[in-house]
Amino acid sequence: MARRVIYTEERIIDTAIALVRAGGLQAVTARSLGAALGSSPKPIFTAFGSMEEITAATIRKAKNIFADYIIEAFDGDISFQRIGLRWIHFVMEEPELYRLLFMNANAASPVLALENIVSNFDALLEHVLDVIQRDFDLSRGNARK
Repeated sequence: MARRVIYTEERIIDTAIALVRAGGLQAVTARSLGAALGSSPKPIFTAFGSMEEITAATIRKAKNIFADYIIEAFDGDISFQRIGLRWIHFVMEEPELYRLLFMNANAASPVLALENIVSNFDALLEHVLDVIQRDFDLSRGNARK
């Protein structure tokens, strides 16, 4: 008989996001997740096979939060400028999620890692190119440049 899932993946990841917001990714442990859910860590591993899976799902959720935040800037005049302003507000309102997505955890000092920007912004690229084309009346090629 299969084990019954007490906590859904969504609830576990929402809890992990709350822990990241409060203390960064290092705050997300099996023990801290269990405590935040009001249980032992054991039920967490009914939904997920490992902490690596939880970390990957937490990062995916953070990317979706960031994308939703930026997409709000796409409608209206001067959307490209509003995208930049939304990005800045995301940094101010979600500093730990920003750190998770865009800061190089392996660096000796917190340095913005270009590879993190590209990989996390890639999902929005086509939308941003549409906005640049519209706002500045450019061809797709020039907008990409």
